[in-house]
Amino acid sequence: LAIELEAFMNEPVKIMVMESGEEGALPVVTPCVNGVNQPIVRGKETVVKRKFVEALARCRTTKYQQRVDPIERDKIENVPVTVQTYPFAVIEDRNPKGPAWLKGITAER
Repeated sequence: LAIELEAFMNEPVKIMVMESGEEGALPVVTPCVNGVNQPIVRGKETVVKRKFVEALARCRTTKYQQRVDPIERDKIENVPVTVQTYPFAVIEDRNPKGPAWLKGITAER
């Protein structure tokens, strides 16, 4: 089972990390798995091992939005919103188990 998982995590997957509109965002994202870096240029299709896709999928950022009560204007609530730090799209995954695997990871909290 461990050998099968290792093989699965080392399969090639074609992805594209979306470009960021945030000021100061780096044009290259570098996920690291077990001490190995994988540079990925934003906005370009890139083939990486599945383990780096998992690292990207698990990178999340929580920001807060303020909501003002329309009746009590001085009552302000900070609402957490968690999003992917490096949004990406899977362009090609030849393993039929790949989409369900990724959906499981993104559904985790």
